[in-house]
Amino acid sequence: MKRLSKHKLGFSLVEMVLVLAIICLLGGIVGGLCLAISNSFITTYNIDDSSDYAILFARGFENSFLARQQSTATNGLTTWFVDTSTSYATYPTLRVKEGSGAPTAVFEPQFLGGSDGTYKWNIYMFYKWEEASERVLYAIILKDNKTGTDFTYFYQGAFWVPRYLDRKEYTGSSKNIMVSGDQLTSTFLTDTVGIAANKIPSDVQGTGYYTQISFSG
Repeated sequence: MKRLSKHKLGFSLVEMVLVLAIICLLGGIVGGLCLAISNSFITTYNIDDSSDYAILFARGFENSFLARQQSTATNGLTTWFVDTSTSYATYPTLRVKEGSGAPTAVFEPQFLGGSDGTYKWNIYMFYKWEEASERVLYAIILKDNKTGTDFTYFYQGAFWVPRYLDRKEYTGSSKNIMVSGDQLTSTFLTDTVGIAANKIPSDVQGTGYYTQISFSG
């Protein structure tokens, strides 16, 4: 009597389901890893790029302010601010206004982006004056304007104004430093900057940081 053997052809339904499940699992792991690497790259790039612009604006402001404050020329009221209205240029620009003249750029920043307004960063700068310590403090907020994300970065700095009180006493208080404009508050952050207030340290909100700083002399 001949015994007939049955040869198994192809995969069973259970085996196919298992194979598909393994493929989906591996795909999910690889996809998640790629996404994590991509996000890590974007975050690292944004941190580096934002810090570069923060240093650029900080150094530009410090050098411009100290140069004019130490000058013996009399220019009336000199005011510094970051122009975010693009009324004079396409990009946010640090400007100085001397007397009744028109504001001029402290420097011309170059941004990633085009002339259609899709520049990389919205930049806001706030100033605080501490006369007792003769220090100018500043805070810089950079908000991602290009990729549609909520990337926001915050930087702070300060510098000493040499012999400010001595100069002020010698000139009969004619040389004064003052801040004005909009104050850095939670309302300003949400309504004007367009970010949640909790993205910025609470200890600087409503503590005397304003959008303009002036020197009279």
